[in-house]
Amino acid sequence: MSVVVDEPRTHVMRIRLDEPRVRNAISQLMALELEEAIARCSADRDLKVLVITGADPAFCSGVDLRDISAGRRVSMRFFDLLAEFNKPIIGAINGVAATGGFELALACHLRIGSSCTEFVDKHAQLGMVAGGGMSARLARLVGLGNALEISLTGRTIDASEACNIGLLNHVVEHDRLDETALDLAEAIATVDGELCSTILGLYRRNSELPLAEALQAERAVADEWRGRHDRSGALENFKALKEEKS
Repeated sequence: MSVVVDEPRTHVMRIRLDEPRVRNAISQLMALELEEAIARCSADRDLKVLVITGADPAFCSGVDLRDISAGRRVSMRFFDLLAEFNKPIIGAINGVAATGGFELALACHLRIGSSCTEFVDKHAQLGMVAGGGMSARLARLVGLGNALEISLTGRTIDASEACNIGLLNHVVEHDRLDETALDLAEAIATVDGELCSTILGLYRRNSELPLAEALQAERAVADEWRGRHDRSGALENFKALKEEKS
């Protein structure tokens, strides 16, 4: 198997790309296994958070060029499945995320890196146009100017710069990366699953709306949520939080 799925924490599942000899390049087989793994996680009712990572020394070096050279089509459907995934996705970016691997990292909602993390987009240098979400997601994170420079020059972005421009949420020591990502996933998993999905959906939709429309959309969802849920639970949670701080 080139993709391994496990459940390292309660309500947390992890997908690990496991072809370290080729720096976890996405082959025809791996793409199909990724589709199956994502679909399996999506169907798991107990899942609250998904973590995606790679087997050291790389996160993912992109599409396997051996398949392209041999004329074998590598399906990109797993990108669509990730775009439709209604639970938070954390990327533990344990090494280089190159080209299609960069796009896989961008498909995650949160990204944790280490001193080994690097991002590089070589689509232009390979004479290709990105098809896994690069142009749709990168500028939203780092701004149009930064995104164009990254994609047109093919230069490498190290962990420090990636954190500064918004590609990474945190950078930790490499030997703490897995634990940190799982701790973050576990913290998120304490939130009610339906509420977490609702908030995720709001951020997704509102990121594409003008501010006035986004504010109206948020208010509508908040009112609908309050109409369906007993507010006594929220009040109890508020009291508990106050007691923790005191």
